[in-house]
Amino acid sequence: MRGTIALSLLLLGLGCGQSDSPSPAVADPVITDFTPKSGGVGATVTITGSNFGVNASDNVVKFNNIEAVVTSSSSSLLVVVVPAGNITGSITVSTNNKLATSTGTFVGHPQI
Repeated sequence: MRGTIALSLLLLGLGCGQSDSPSPAVADPVITDFTPKSGGVGATVTITGSNFGVNASDNVVKFNNIEAVVTSSSSSLLVVVVPAGNITGSITVSTNNKLATSTGTFVGHPQI
């Protein structure tokens, strides 16, 4: 009887254990381009690249460290609205706790 109970507990423990296989790695986002290269508050900018979040809320986009609104997204394209503030600088995209930074500079037009 003891042997049966011990064997049952061992099998139950093996069935409930965590898998030894590692979680798939999440690739870093990459910004390959953005257009237009300049604009004012409220303008729409399209960012192309790879490994973006497919839901708009999965991505945090910033212009010179000022957060923008993401209106649509796919794994290779983001459409964002230029925020107010001193936005001349790099564009960053953060998704899955990973960060991509543009190599080019976005030039913000002053508010009138």
